[in-house]
Amino acid sequence: MCAAAAVLAACGDGIVVEPVDEAVSGARLMVEWVFYGDGSRQPAPQAFYDTELHARCQPGTWVDGTRRCIPVADPAIYTRPDCTVPIGVGLTNQHPDLFIGYEIEFGVARPKRIYRALAPVAQPEAAYQLSDGECFGVGATPPGIPYFALAPGFDGNRMAVIDERDDGADGERLAQVVVESSDGLRVPIGFRDREAGALCEPEQRASGTVCAPRAAPSDIYLDPSCREPGIALFDGPQPSVVSHPGPDGCRLDYRVGPVVEGAFYRRNGAVCELVPFDGFVRGYRLGAPVEPIRLEREVDDATGRRLQRVTLASGSVRARSDRMFDTATRDECRPVAFGDVLRCLPARAAHATYLLGPGCGVSVLVAEMRAPACAPVAFAMSSADGFPEIRAIGDPAGPLFDAFGAAGCVPHVPPADHVVYDLGPPIPPETFTGGRIAGER
Repeated sequence: MCAAAAVLAACGDGIVVEPVDEAVSGARLMVEWVFYGDGSRQPAPQAFYDTELHARCQPGTWVDGTRRCIPVADPAIYTRPDCTVPIGVGLTNQHPDLFIGYEIEFGVARPKRIYRALAPVAQPEAAYQLSDGECFGVGATPPGIPYFALAPGFDGNRMAVIDERDDGADGERLAQVVVESSDGLRVPIGFRDREAGALCEPEQRASGTVCAPRAAPSDIYLDPSCREPGIALFDGPQPSVVSHPGPDGCRLDYRVGPVVEGAFYRRNGAVCELVPFDGFVRGYRLGAPVEPIRLEREVDDATGRRLQRVTLASGSVRARSDRMFDTATRDECRPVAFGDVLRCLPARAAHATYLLGPGCGVSVLVAEMRAPACAPVAFAMSSADGFPEIRAIGDPAGPLFDAFGAAGCVPHVPPADHVVYDLGPPIPPETFTGGRIAGER
């Protein structure tokens, strides 16, 4: 039997296998997995199973400020003006087990108490809510949904304490962000660029895979010839990183520079136009560029499986991606819910939008994308009946139009460096591998 080590060697064959930071269940909180029909699996995003409460739970802040794994449950309200008689409101579940009582503090609702459901009861006449220590009426209760009597509740001490932290060797730029609980659960959930001071997300580019920092996008220029990129901000926190379109289709990232006064401009085709912002806007020059972290990317080769796990590495950090590699589309995918089934849909998809055909009589679904693109994109996504709809991106589209009130039907002019593409028919959802969420096995 092979023994675990910092670097593992496969038994008997001398092959060196680097360890991967995998999700690990605790004594109480269990990792939930998406089990796909082809036999592959990946951790379910941001949800765990509490074996003591027999409920799914998600990290959240309790009313006392402690981070805990809070059950996924419908809310409880009060039926008396002194907020002493709670009742469960079955908004999403016809046969619930748990309800959560909230207290509003400074406009934010925080979980305060957990209740177990008892027998169904009649719809109450009025509803009340705790807010900043006082009981307030919140109007009539909605009809047509089930209500439940509740057993005496319990507070946050029954919840598992959970925290999020950065993990990785000191001095290294890339850190692995992990969720850990007091009972031993440990789940990697993402990456942080310590130098940029921001979370970063894996991004495939023509030049390779990088961890691009989360940035505030900007297409603003500070000069009337649109040569000096900048950013215009309304009231709010100043971002750590700003992104601006690059000439090759890949974004360029910058630190925020000094405040600048003056007008703001934006490209519109070959024209640099003044942007008439309403309200107070602060302008900033862009500071030093931020080069994204280069990542090593490995794709598993599990025989007979359409979906393969992806491993990303930099320095001592070596962890699984939250995406799978779909060998049929030759691109990465992420689980998206279709009712109680999850399907691994293309992670890189353009946004589909409607324009008008000749005469403005027929709507046409198209994708308007920057060209050149940072990396090829094969699919576009829209929404139909509340579910994602995937279409293949085709050839550049012919002349299309916009309707502008009295101006009538006018030719559509895409932004500078953008091309409009035709889209194919909707791809049936079952084309993409389906799966279901289940607890640790």
